[in-house]
Amino acid sequence: MAVTNLSRYLTQGAIEGFALSCAPLTAFSYVVKPGPSSVNDVVRVPYSAVSAASSVFSYSTGYATDNASVVGKAVTLSTHLYGRVGLTDSDLGQMNEQALVGVGRTVGARLGVDFVSASLAATATEANFGNSGSYSAANYSGSAALVALDKVANDYSWPDSERAILANTTLWQHLLNNSMINNAANFGTGTPIQQGVVNTVIGFKPFKVGFTLPNSANGIAISPNALCIGNAYHAPQDSGTSYIEASQVVDEKTGLTLGKYRDWE
Repeated sequence: MAVTNLSRYLTQGAIEGFALSCAPLTAFSYVVKPGPSSVNDVVRVPYSAVSAASSVFSYSTGYATDNASVVGKAVTLSTHLYGRVGLTDSDLGQMNEQALVGVGRTVGARLGVDFVSASLAATATEANFGNSGSYSAANYSGSAALVALDKVANDYSWPDSERAILANTTLWQHLLNNSMINNAANFGTGTPIQQGVVNTVIGFKPFKVGFTLPNSANGIAISPNALCIGNAYHAPQDSGTSYIEASQVVDEKTGLTLGKYRDWE
């Protein structure tokens, strides 16, 4: 028996896989969700810079006002990536709902990885973020590198509860080898040894990621104020002659958005 409502199951899997791959970013960044957009459209995001110092009150002049505390930061939606699923009539006759969801999830996960990799490569550059560490991934098997990272975050006044690390598999391996993390079992948690999970380390929330980090980095430490994600549905650019269905799909938990195009040959 052929599956009806084919688009529903493929789309369900695709948005699940896409959101899962992008979850590390949505956990510590601000997400911009404009309406239907086209490639190279520009949206403006409210941005408030940290003041250099507090103002000193004067009885003679009173309070000074400032009407330019919040400015618009331009974000260009410059990357348009898509994943393809091609199914024959024979495929549809043999696949059930679970199989279709799995196919969609695989394509969505690959799309999410490529989306994040491309976005970070364009954003996390030396020009935008000039502060880089001199420690290699191997140094994070010991405590010195982690303590130094904590000092950098403190010196730049990062909020204690808003610190995270993106770690590729190399850095993650060294974190799990860190004796300080493994010895945390003495303080009531054995998750690094039992489950390969590191919930927090010196105030940072680490995320093991499968996407490519820029500049051949093994890890990035970041605060939510440093990163903004622009993600939108790519509006159809023709009269619909090349497809029979076009719509947007939004993940309820993260707000991440995909566009869905369906054609028939």
